[in-house]
Amino acid sequence: MCVAVLKPEGLTISESILKNCFEANPDGAGLMYADRGQLHIEKGFFKFEEFLDRVNEHQDKTLVLHCRIRTHGNIDAENCHPFRVNKKLGFVHNGTITGFIDNDKSDTWLFNETILQPLVQRWGMLPLFSDPIKSLVEGRIGWSKLIFLNNKGEYQIFNEKDGRWDNGIWYSNSSYLPRIKYPLDTYQGNYNRGSSKSPSDIYKNPLKGGNYSNFQYKKDKVETGVQIYLTEQVFDPSLKVSYKRYTMWEVVSVNSDYTVDCVDDSAVGCFLYNVPFHKFELFDENFDDISDRGLAIPNGLTNGWSGKYD
Repeated sequence: MCVAVLKPEGLTISESILKNCFEANPDGAGLMYADRGQLHIEKGFFKFEEFLDRVNEHQDKTLVLHCRIRTHGNIDAENCHPFRVNKKLGFVHNGTITGFIDNDKSDTWLFNETILQPLVQRWGMLPLFSDPIKSLVEGRIGWSKLIFLNNKGEYQIFNEKDGRWDNGIWYSNSSYLPRIKYPLDTYQGNYNRGSSKSPSDIYKNPLKGGNYSNFQYKKDKVETGVQIYLTEQVFDPSLKVSYKRYTMWEVVSVNSDYTVDCVDDSAVGCFLYNVPFHKFELFDENFDDISDRGLAIPNGLTNGWSGKYD
């Protein structure tokens, strides 16, 4: 999960929005812009003040911005966005592209090396943005979004409909908005801020949310970047939204109180905070781990946002 931003020429992106983006996606930031026929890429900002200074210096131009949350690859400048396809074309990516896994390189880096760069090197930049090729790329990347910028300041957004325009600026998801972390009900109606029970107590009684071995399994396996699905409806009081069972999420933070913060990297791109361990299961594409633990494999797992406003 990350956030990608397109700020057209003539508009200004505020410091508060930049800070929201940076703090929600803290694993490195970058920007790109065109100036006098040259494409400039600057990345590897891990301090907000440095990132803010560089953005403000180029507010008069069309800017493509990116703030990263690591899912694959190292947390370092090389894995930050934007990435250069060639001297005249660069891009940023929000989402996860399956099938590109490496210990050091992100899925975006590998997608660029194996797909985008060979395609553009052989056929040039124009075919990439033609309807057939663009449709093929959008089909391959799923819910992901890409913003391309060339040396003339011209841009293209892939899966544009899955992001949002706000005051003339395009955002790949809602992490540019301020978020308030409200504690969720973590004891199935009985555990709240005033409870004396430990969050782990619920796993010692099967009637209160599951078995203890499953809790231990999650302690070992849950980490940033893994996919989970909800096993019961969860209400988010910050947005007044209910999220249905079996909706898919990506973990962006594992908290010390046995909860996770996660994001639905879809058209809405909502964050969900403080989801207790007993309200989700880890998603395994092969279901090996789930089957080995004797847990039921649900039908109807859904990618994308399928909550409803109350």
